[in-house]
Amino acid sequence: AQHVGIGSDLDGGFGTEQAPMDLESIADLQSLTAILADRGYSPADIEAIMHGNWIRRLNEIWS
Repeated sequence: AQHVGIGSDLDGGFGTEQAPMDLESIADLQSLTAILADRGYSPADIEAIMHGNWIRRLNEIWS
């Protein structure tokens, strides 16, 4: 989970086959936290995936 980041560009431009199975549109992104928890991800891993990894990486680049 340390090298995964979620982008919010699920606009359908690449077709639904490129989106995760449980997400049919950008509106479903709010369900991702619960989906990850149901699949056994820890709260720390979910936080990293949802935003922490992006923040960490951007800080590394911009430092």
